Formats: sequence, C-alpha cells, structure tokens
Amino acid sequence: MCYFISVAVPERLAGQLAAALPRNLVLHESRNASITHSLPDGFRLFVLRLGPCSCGLFREASERESIEQTRTRLRKKFEKRKWSNARIERAIESSVRSHKLDSVPAGFADSVREFVAEFVESHDQIRIIAHWYDGDVESELIPIAGSSTVSSSGFLDNQFDAKADWIICVNPDK
Repeated sequence: MCYFISVAVPERLAGQLAAALPRNLVLHESRNASITHSLPDGFRLFVLRLGPCSCGLFREASERESIEQTRTRLRKKFEKRKWSNARIERAIESSVRSHKLDSVPAGFADSVREFVAEFVESHDQIRIIAHWYDGDVESELIPIAGSSTVSSSGFLDNQFDAKADWIICVNPDK
C-alpha cells in the first residue's frame, strides 16, 4: 500500500509538535499498539504525512531507480501523451541529464530531517519510525526490527542508517 512515518514525543510536547509542523506536512494522532508498546511511558504517537501517505517522505536504499528504469518509466509516460519517438528521446535525455539519480539519499526526506532536528533542538527528543503498510495504519502489526539513537545534527545530516521498521530516537545535541 504505502509508507507511513510515525513520530512520538513526550505527552507534554504534543501541542508544540503540531504547532511546529511545516505547512506542507500533515500530522494526526495514532494509537497503533505495536508501536506504542515500544515507546517509553508518557509518549504520544502521531502519523506524519505528505498528502495521503508518507511515500514522498521516506525511501529505502533498495528503492532507487536505475537509469534504465527511469528511461522506461519516462518512455511510457511520454508515449501515453502520443509524442513522436524523436520528441520522447529528447525529453528522456534532457530529464536524465538534469537529474542526478544517485543524489536522492535513502532514508527520510530533507523536510522531515529538518523539521525533526529543529524540533528536537528547541524542545526534546523524538522517536521516529517508517513502515510500509499493507493494511490499516491503526491496527497493522509492525515488526519492529530494533532501535538506535542519534543526535539532532546527525539526524539532520543523514548520518545514520535509516531503514523501515526501525525506531530512531533523536536527541538534542546539547
């Protein structure tokens, strides 16, 4: 179905989390028991979305497209528009040249890392986890694979191994 990112903060900071949220992101409370059981007492869980899901906010390393996959995807897109072969080839070459395909890092999107790092430095720690849901976000059992801790500057700079089903505790640098 889709990726969803869950974030958890101490109960006393729930209001500040919502207030600090960038305008393009959506936050709603969650009660998924498989995550809440893995959190410290007194933490409140939320789902962080960009539109209907979090697919644009998290990427596994294995999900990067190869150049050939990109070419194939673009060719299909342009063929649907009934473009000529010459026009399609020019558009594909232009797109491939203008995008650094390997520049998209695995893990959380820049906007998520910036939001989390700024919040942590201003308030307190955040726990964050991404999961590929095949069912209901509130009830699906999440096989939490483990957890790790990183500083807010390490999180911001993507200096950690971000993978699905792994809880990351982001702490202030202070």
